[in-house]
Amino acid sequence: MLRDSSRAPRHGTKRPPHHAGPALAVVLLLATLGCARHFKVDSTWSRGQRRWSPVFVQGFEHIPDHRDTENDVAFDVLGLPSPDGRYILDVDSYQVVEPEGDSLEWGGEPESRPVLIDRREKIAAILAVCGTPCWFDWGTWLSPTSFALAGALDADEFGEWRQGRVTIYSISDSTAATYVTRIVPADTYARYVKAWKSWLMKRFRALKASGPTT
Repeated sequence: MLRDSSRAPRHGTKRPPHHAGPALAVVLLLATLGCARHFKVDSTWSRGQRRWSPVFVQGFEHIPDHRDTENDVAFDVLGLPSPDGRYILDVDSYQVVEPEGDSLEWGGEPESRPVLIDRREKIAAILAVCGTPCWFDWGTWLSPTSFALAGALDADEFGEWRQGRVTIYSISDSTAATYVTRIVPADTYARYVKAWKSWLMKRFRALKASGPTT
């Protein structure tokens, strides 16, 4: 979803119109991950706006009820509460994150599944299910009823190129606007992964310092 400003290719395509919609989300992403020194905010291309509805809705009695092991802290670091506390955006409920010494080991299912939890209505809405060539790994709340969900996908069958995407969800009017970045080589995207892992570690340390996890 980011580019190394010195290396990102255009892939010979005509430049589509620029859209400023996800700019705030991408700026927050850069600041949160602390990788603005290596990357710049790329132009983004709209994939249109649509009405969205959950893939599936299920009830829940406690948070979270999908942990794989007692050591899994994925929900603690990837479960993002809305500003008013009503919702929790679980960026990837299939992700497993476990402390291992002074670091974190991450993995889980090959698929990726973001979930929106409504604590007041006691339901969990599956936002999407993504197969092996794509994934979700970051999100942020833009308002109590609007959030950004970000990730990437393989742009070729050999896994040598990546394309980032950001979707802005509105709960109040059930719309979702998706934007994508230009395609970047996997080694450039690896810098983002490194920064993302560092962000996970910082979140885990902050949560650990603040007290017991959920």
